[in-house]
Amino acid sequence: RIQILFEGEMSKKELAAKRNLEKVLEQIEGDVSRRMYTAAVLKLNNLKKLREFSGDVDSRVTCLLAKCYGGLNKIDAAKKEIEASMQRKEYDLQVYTTLIKLLLEHRQYKECHDTILQGMKYGPHPLFEESLLPYLLKLHQLSPQMSDEEVRCIQQRHQAFCAGCKMFADGKKLKCCGRCLEVKYCAATCQRKDWSDHKAFCKALALHRSVMKSSKEHSRQVTSFPLPNKRVPLDYICSNVSSVNDFLEMLGGENCSLLKQPTHSNLLLSEALSFPLTMLKHGVPLLSAEQLQKSRIRVCVVGAETICEGEQTILRAWDAVQNVLSDVKLDVVYVGPGVDPRKTFRSKVVQELYQMTYHDYKQGRFFRQPDLIMMYHPGFPRYKEWLFSVAAMTDGVPCIATGFKQSDMEDITTWMQYLEDVLPMKFVKGHCGGNAMKSNNPIKHERAFAGPCVIYKNWEVLTFTVTLLSPYEDVCNQYKSMLAEFGKL
Repeated sequence: RIQILFEGEMSKKELAAKRNLEKVLEQIEGDVSRRMYTAAVLKLNNLKKLREFSGDVDSRVTCLLAKCYGGLNKIDAAKKEIEASMQRKEYDLQVYTTLIKLLLEHRQYKECHDTILQGMKYGPHPLFEESLLPYLLKLHQLSPQMSDEEVRCIQQRHQAFCAGCKMFADGKKLKCCGRCLEVKYCAATCQRKDWSDHKAFCKALALHRSVMKSSKEHSRQVTSFPLPNKRVPLDYICSNVSSVNDFLEMLGGENCSLLKQPTHSNLLLSEALSFPLTMLKHGVPLLSAEQLQKSRIRVCVVGAETICEGEQTILRAWDAVQNVLSDVKLDVVYVGPGVDPRKTFRSKVVQELYQMTYHDYKQGRFFRQPDLIMMYHPGFPRYKEWLFSVAAMTDGVPCIATGFKQSDMEDITTWMQYLEDVLPMKFVKGHCGGNAMKSNNPIKHERAFAGPCVIYKNWEVLTFTVTLLSPYEDVCNQYKSMLAEFGKL
């Protein structure tokens, strides 16, 4: 029986109220589409008086109010609503794009340009930057705000581009690389010129393309793969398994059909297994003898994303690793603003989901001290809210962060060094470098003025512990005052 814990389980009345709220919001959206802005504003303000909203509903209500005020030419009121929403949830993509559209419609081009650049620089994830690029190009067409070089950098992501001579197509028909079909050239000479750089990624890009074509089919196969029956102690995995492939070979045989899956399924399976195996390889050696004697390891995955079809394979991988371990029980907790605790899923290991930040979780009534804290591709420097969670990861708990490439680790270590210089806190860093348990599934990554390359999940890993030299509240207050000063500047 799966036990889903979050702040107060929803009663039947709350579920009925949620359905009624959805109907009301759909009616208001109809009013907005018919340009009945005054009626929609009255309904939305009445809703806000009746109850407080959070998460996606809060973003939806804010966007509707901003559209209504924009339609009524009350641009200042719309900005006020959006600013209040962004104080509650910083850099919400839905709210941010609504603000940009509003500024474009009312021809406030200079402010729109600054807003887009701020979002691209400080947005919480790469998808945020990719979503804002089309608005920047549209803004440049309406009112040139950028140099020719900046426009070329942005156009490269949206237009045909020769990776050899670094020129845009401008109406010419480019030809693709015959193997990967991902990189384009205007002539054979350009392809020969770029081959020294492209040959390292060509085969992997072709593999990525074929995997993406059938990703849904293979993800279903991976989600339903049989759990292994072979059982070994934890020490055996930590000492003898040096990669995901070694783990699969260890399980191969009559009792497990993992290796009999198609090639693409094996790639997706290696990606899913890299998450729990990274924890075992780099986290278990950091535990004390007392913690290992308990035969139960509590792992807190901070910044966990919403449970979706892709995440189901990772949950299945946690169960597969647990099935193999004969002497240790894993308790995995998912904590993060993107986690939806009401999603239905089946997992023996991941049985607790909390839709909140780690510092809120630590102050809540369901908190239990974890033995390890895992952060998969956290993107520390891009999101200011991370500081409050990282500062709460004290009490000597080992923390592990992973990244797609070496520059991710460099950004994290630079960010830590900066925090040590300006705040009373200290980071003790351990291993920083390549991860033996990295994924084998290639992911396409666009580069400015170059052909695409490939990256892999959990490619790099960093272990560290956090020590506060002042009380947690003092550190947070000092950080907030710094942010206020930066805001004035």
